[in-house]
Amino acid sequence: MNLGASVTHNVTIFRISTSIIGAIALLMALEIKSVLTFAWIETDFLTSGTFITLILVFLWAKGTATAATISILFGLVFSSYNLLIAFGAPFPLPEK
Repeated sequence: MNLGASVTHNVTIFRISTSIIGAIALLMALEIKSVLTFAWIETDFLTSGTFITLILVFLWAKGTATAATISILFGLVFSSYNLLIAFGAPFPLPEK
């Protein structure tokens, strides 16, 4: 966010980004028919992307901003992989 930008500019940017996120959510909702699958994907992104990092930041005094950023990026990669699998991408799955 540009701190020197006007309020009108910021509102326009927020409206555009909200519309894009809404369109992505609509496409996901049309593709994924099960509410449980959708909840699993949402929980996966929240847990691996941010929740674990936030808990570790509060509990581990030696954690750095760089470590938190790397943790969030790895969580994003992991969650994106699971999202693509949920959409039917032909990735190798771990054997059960």
